[in-house]
Amino acid sequence: MRRTTQALAAMLLALGLLRARHAWQVQVVCVDHGLREAAKQEARLVESVGARLGFSVRLMSVEVPQQASLQAAAREARYQALTAAAEAWGGEAVLVAHTADDQAETFLQRLLGGAGPRGMSGMPAQRWLTAGNGDQPVRPVRLLRLLRPLLALTRTEVLEFLALAGPLAAPLPLFDPSNEDLRFARARVRHQLLPQLQTLQPGPGLVPHLLSLAEQLREDSNYLDELANEQLARITVGE
Repeated sequence: MRRTTQALAAMLLALGLLRARHAWQVQVVCVDHGLREAAKQEARLVESVGARLGFSVRLMSVEVPQQASLQAAAREARYQALTAAAEAWGGEAVLVAHTADDQAETFLQRLLGGAGPRGMSGMPAQRWLTAGNGDQPVRPVRLLRLLRPLLALTRTEVLEFLALAGPLAAPLPLFDPSNEDLRFARARVRHQLLPQLQTLQPGPGLVPHLLSLAEQLREDSNYLDELANEQLARITVGE
């Protein structure tokens, strides 16, 4: 778990409601990146909520190297920690709480960064988890999946769920000021670009439209990869 946002609180609640029915064993991993002093106390609050919901809880601290993109460095350190925690615990999957709105932001951010069709296809709903932070479907030695179970849900739907069940996760969700920090590109996309685009297309249609486009690009990229692999298998190398 990275940030105690609404989506993360909703995922904890959903897992708490489903765990007994499906006999799931769940471990909550809260990663402190060492970038905010308040994160230590927030991790303790997450720990108490996780224990109350019947989960195993592990708190982890990571060092984020100084590089051009602080968020990219933090993401890589976080995914490495989550991978290590899952392998140590014997877990089969790691769940993260990205929503449809996060996917739309990713699409726009990669579009502005000059990504091609594969990059603009956004985050997959599942992939093989590796030590890095990429979204390529690379199979590790032991099967371990990264799952995004909320990827089809909008933040509005998450908030509606929390309005009904949120008290069970109190005091979560907590406020993370880094989500509002306009020094970061994602925050600018979230709080400036997306709202401006929504004024051009009023109503709830913009995020679903961007998700549909990302999915089309994913399907096109997969098809082109299949064609390339078929042709590669026909290539013979002679002396």
